Amino acid sequence: MFCLREFRVIREIISCIEQNDLFNPIRLFIKESSKSIRRRSRRRSMYREILFLAIVALGREKISYGKSNFILNRIHFRSYLDAFDREYTANYNKLNEKQRQLISDFDKCPLLTGIMCRRLFSLLEL
Repeated sequence: MFCLREFRVIREIISCIEQNDLFNPIRLFIKESSKSIRRRSRRRSMYREILFLAIVALGREKISYGKSNFILNRIHFRSYLDAFDREYTANYNKLNEKQRQLISDFDKCPLLTGIMCRRLFSLLEL
């Protein structure tokens, strides 16, 4: 169950993503997850959490699965994932040493092998 403070942070992360800003969501995620030792050891990947919130921020109608063509301003989902990975990696690399000490290796963007597997297998319906 989320407390009001966590809901505000999630809302702020979504707002930043809507403004094409990935650095502040990464910074906010690190700040919030470092507040609790228990959360840090039992949390999901920062990459996955921010990717999910990015999909929420975009809205399903702006992500194309290639099945219909009635929305003009759409992004093909695979292309979106590739662009997200590039932006996330670039912003992850901007973190200072103190910030990097507060996160784990599983917070990085997936390795090239993982990205290739994602391309090889069909996309899951969200």
